[in-house]
Amino acid sequence: YKKAIEKAPDASEDLYYNYAHALWVMGDIQNALTAYRHALSINSYDYRANWEAARVILPQDPQEAYTLANRSLELKPNVLEALTIRGRALLALKRPKEAVGDLKQASLLDPEDDTIHFQLARAYRQLGMVEEEKRENDALIQIRKKADEAMQKKVQEHLDDQSQGITR
Repeated sequence: YKKAIEKAPDASEDLYYNYAHALWVMGDIQNALTAYRHALSINSYDYRANWEAARVILPQDPQEAYTLANRSLELKPNVLEALTIRGRALLALKRPKEAVGDLKQASLLDPEDDTIHFQLARAYRQLGMVEEEKRENDALIQIRKKADEAMQKKVQEHLDDQSQGITR
C-alpha cells in the first residue's frame, strides 16, 4: 500500500483506508492513526475509517473516540464495532447510562461477542446495578466456556487425525 501511495499520492480514499488498516493489523498504531486521519481528510463520509480511527485513539482520547464512533454511526447506523467503541468511550467518559444503550444494541447484533458482555458488565458495575452486572458476567462465562469446548474439540480431532495419519 505504501508503494502505491508513493506512486499516486492522490489515490482513492480506499487505498489510504486499506493502508491504515494494514498498519493497525501490524501493530503500528501511531502510523495507522495518521493514515486513518488522512483517509478521513479525503473522505469524511467513510464510516469504516471513522470507527477504526476511534478504536485506535480510544485509550489516549476517549472524547475523540466518541466523536469518531458517533460520526460512523451517523453515516451507517447499527455498525456493531462502532456501537461497541462508542460504548467503551462513554464508559471512559463516565457516562455509563449512555454506554448501556449502545452496548445493549451491539449485544442484540452479536449476542455471542464476549467483549460486549464484558463491557456491559462494566457499565452496570459503574451504575451499581448488581443483578444486571451478574447476568452479563454469567453470559460472558457461558460464551467463553462454549468457545473453550469448541477449541478442545478441534484440538482433539486434530490429534486423532494425526494418530491415524490423516491430513486435511
